[in-house]
Amino acid sequence: PGEYLFGEDGVLYYYPTEEFATATMTIPQSSGLVKTNKAKFLTFKGLTFTCCVDDAITVKGGYNVSFIDCEVSAAKDQGFDIDGYNLTISGCSIHDTGSDAVSFTSGDIENILDAVYRKTGRPFVIIIDEWDCVVRNHSDRPDLVHRYMQFLHSIFKSEESKGFLALGYITGILPIKKIHDESALNNFREYTMLKSYELTPYFGFTEDEVRELCTRFGMDFASMKQWYDGYRISGMSMYNPNSVCLALARKKLDSWWKNTSSFESINDLITLNYDGLKDDILTMLKGGRVNVDSSTFGNDLHDIESKDEALTALIHLGYLGYDAERETAYLPNYEVGTAFKAALKKIDKKFNKKMHKKKIKL
Repeated sequence: PGEYLFGEDGVLYYYPTEEFATATMTIPQSSGLVKTNKAKFLTFKGLTFTCCVDDAITVKGGYNVSFIDCEVSAAKDQGFDIDGYNLTISGCSIHDTGSDAVSFTSGDIENILDAVYRKTGRPFVIIIDEWDCVVRNHSDRPDLVHRYMQFLHSIFKSEESKGFLALGYITGILPIKKIHDESALNNFREYTMLKSYELTPYFGFTEDEVRELCTRFGMDFASMKQWYDGYRISGMSMYNPNSVCLALARKKLDSWWKNTSSFESINDLITLNYDGLKDDILTMLKGGRVNVDSSTFGNDLHDIESKDEALTALIHLGYLGYDAERETAYLPNYEVGTAFKAALKKIDKKFNKKMHKKKIKL
């Protein structure tokens, strides 16, 4: 008991609460008294934990860990630093700690899900829409992307998930991101614009479905086909469902994709102009096709270093069609063509404005 200060001069100053001549002083050397990692079904009862130069009790990822009628004292930092699920501190006396008596946080998500599964016997179906939103929008924060990928790993591929997970289903614009130390999600069956397998009919509206919708809503099918057809996924003709729905609802054929966030990706990729990408787009606008090697794309819009990767990104975004047999990219329809023309016009306007400023400066 008392107060102490470890001075900058390396001297320990102690002010006891009783007569110094009769005071008992204990100098702890232990860094911590109890440390557990993912411990389960432990009970500490009627014990005394005292004198340490760190947190007295540390429980990480615990499940059903209890401290009952214990005394914790004389810890340099916290009495308890615990996280997990179904943890108990009951009837304990905690005093003379250098920091908090108890610091408690919820457990790792996989431990919590596992605990619920063990209690109920009912596994989880986990569905995540736009799983790639963090990867696409925060590529400038690799620490955040890293933590997010670890989170996905914890619920889809951890040891605990083998018990609590009945089905994992995620959707997004991009295929699962390739990260060297986190190829963690390779246990998914992946279906993409390049390889759709048996899910092909569900990637968009089929031609029969669009023809039926046009009849029901009184729209011209030939015009609808010109605007929104053109995708060939595993040999099947596919329409953009969002654009078809908007055209039907508003009785107007238009390039609806120009109003989406992914439209800016066109500007960014064309501006980079890898190996004459802009010239290739002009070729496709005239009805031509360009060769593309889709194998090098790392599934990251902000880590593109070649024309092939840029073209593959545009295929996944839906701005280009892909002929798997010939390994070529092409403009699928009139809607996409107008989006590319708008992007080129915007880029040319920026370029001319930049050149104008340079002339004025000269």
